[in-house]
Amino acid sequence: MTDKVSSYLALDPGETIGWASFDENGNGITYGQFRYEVFIQSVEELIHPDLKAVITEDYLNHGFMQQKKWSKNITSKVIGKIEVMCELRKVPLVMQRNTVKNIGYMWAGMEPPSNHSISHQTDAFAHGVYYLQSNGIRPVGKTLKDREYE
Repeated sequence: MTDKVSSYLALDPGETIGWASFDENGNGITYGQFRYEVFIQSVEELIHPDLKAVITEDYLNHGFMQQKKWSKNITSKVIGKIEVMCELRKVPLVMQRNTVKNIGYMWAGMEPPSNHSISHQTDAFAHGVYYLQSNGIRPVGKTLKDREYE
């Protein structure tokens, strides 16, 4: 999926899984998304033992909302598989609330796409930016406009 070795990986779990990889300085390397049906083979390529951290969105069913009635809760299953893969490969896992995603978008200088079907990859990127900048790995003020993908 990427030819440059990543130091950090951000994942947006769900039926469509978004991912974004970052170098040791918090610069974005690449991002994308894939469906749940190819999760295992795709995540095995992304979660490698040299990662400093995997960042993923924590998922909660809110008691006050009628969410996904009779759902198989794929998002929770994906998170569980991420946890196991990180444990097996001895990679630290960081769980973040979904509420930080909007701050990550702002810090990255990007807008969430209006088309939800392609938003998972940018959601993962926003989660990565939030963690990396909050922890002093990514410089404050660096945005996608700074052409970090060239």
